[in-house]
Amino acid sequence: MTAMLRKVITNGTGRGAYINKPMAGKTGTTNENKDAWFIGYTPDIVTGVFIGNDDNHSIGLTGGSAPARIWKDMMIVATAQYGSSEFDYDKVEFISYDESKNEEEVSDSMENASTSNEDNSDKKSKEDKSKENKKDKDDFKSIPTQLNIPLREKLLRKKEQRQLFLGTMAVEAVLNVLLKYFFSRERPGFPHLVEVSGYSFPSGHMMAVTTFSFLILYFIWHSKMSKVKKGIFSIPFILYVVLIGLSRIYLGVHFASDVLGAFCLAVGLVSFFIFLSRSLK
Repeated sequence: MTAMLRKVITNGTGRGAYINKPMAGKTGTTNENKDAWFIGYTPDIVTGVFIGNDDNHSIGLTGGSAPARIWKDMMIVATAQYGSSEFDYDKVEFISYDESKNEEEVSDSMENASTSNEDNSDKKSKEDKSKENKKDKDDFKSIPTQLNIPLREKLLRKKEQRQLFLGTMAVEAVLNVLLKYFFSRERPGFPHLVEVSGYSFPSGHMMAVTTFSFLILYFIWHSKMSKVKKGIFSIPFILYVVLIGLSRIYLGVHFASDVLGAFCLAVGLVSFFIFLSRSLK
């Protein structure tokens, strides 16, 4: 570092501070030339000169102008008693770009350095992602992430709640298939806006969404959140159920009775498993 800072004075912006002794330093200037300074040192003493206005107005100077010259005048006197001792550091060899490397070699060197940095960055990124994935696997997250509800801490923090959620959703999926084949009700005869297959009653989408949403609503209203937060977090799930139901009718893939029946079945199923879960405690 000292070898480089010596070059500031012999070949750079700090030439105005040169005192014909072993010395090193650095100029400094803030935006719009509001402040300027020169910090320098010899093997025996370190000093600095700062120039600036209290009202933050521009002084129109740079660190290599007045600050460097003031530093020079001060250090000529301050270093007189110390003689001309040398800095103690290992020899540093400076290589001139024009003499040692052509543009292609420098470009290759920069590319290699960039590639190395990118590799290190990619490696660190992969390690960070691996840690995040491991953390995600440890957490139980099953509702829309945009709501930013930490289920493990807020809703599904208990084993019994997770069992209720997974058990009810699994039974709903099986029950829906069984009921479709039991009733074997055909889809509406009018044109559908989307291609679908299978029987119509009860609506699979409506039954799954209602079961999911009502379970989450149950967990929300039995959490320790404030009533205001409970109300805010409940709105998306209620809208979710309503919009899915209306969309199945609008698309022409279900009769209104299919949707209403699926809703009633889902509410009944959730109510039954909630009652069963509370009874077994």
